Amino acid sequence: FLMIRRPPRSTLFPYTTLFRSIRTLCDGADVVFVIAGMGGGTGTGAAPVVARIAREAGALVLGIVVLPFECEGIPRHQRAQHGLHQLKSVADVVISIPNQKLLKLIDEKTSLLEAFKLTNTLVSQGVSGVWRMLTRPGLINVDFADLSAVIRGRHAEGSLAATEARGENRAAIALERLLAHPLIEGGAGLADAGKMLVCIVGGPDLSMRDVSQIVERLSQHADHAHIVMGASIEEEYRERIGITLVAVSLDRKSTRL
Repeated sequence: FLMIRRPPRSTLFPYTTLFRSIRTLCDGADVVFVIAGMGGGTGTGAAPVVARIAREAGALVLGIVVLPFECEGIPRHQRAQHGLHQLKSVADVVISIPNQKLLKLIDEKTSLLEAFKLTNTLVSQGVSGVWRMLTRPGLINVDFADLSAVIRGRHAEGSLAATEARGENRAAIALERLLAHPLIEGGAGLADAGKMLVCIVGGPDLSMRDVSQIVERLSQHADHAHIVMGASIEEEYRERIGITLVAVSLDRKSTRL
């Protein structure tokens, strides 16, 4: 016989202290990323709460969530969709990464650990791309005001992707990698974009032709989008080019809680 004694109610969930701690972390922040896995209990339940606290602190809130594989079952998918809806209602924009889409990038020999590592890589690339966009000056500058104009108060789903390439045809290769990104789906993921932020970084050898080629090709896939473009030169990107894209769809059904 095993008896489990519950601790006093006051020590179970010190919500007030937790909320204050989160609020303290968010105070003074311009942008807060809320990154979570959806479908379980912790990320699904906590992500909307953290996003709400961050927005009340005045931060721009960008949610990035990973959705379950189809094999994880209907209940988990339903919880994930509920959590996604709740997060969209309080975050400025939410980027969802369905694990199922990653199957296009792996083969039957890919281990489970490698598959989840790929998801983590996509998330980190996107976050790093936005950080670089906001913190490094450019010839055509993209700053916090530009990002805010694209995503603040949209309460919609969006796309966040970042790619790099090097070599003679680096612009074309980086662009093809971007369009092949699971969230972009060959450009189909940009068809409903209302606003798009494109940041290009290259070395001193970055040409106007490269910049024009990238922006023109993306605009073909999002012909109704208002595009904000930035470009910066960094010595470490000599013979290399990087593209970061943030696109937000116009979700007229989004509501704020």
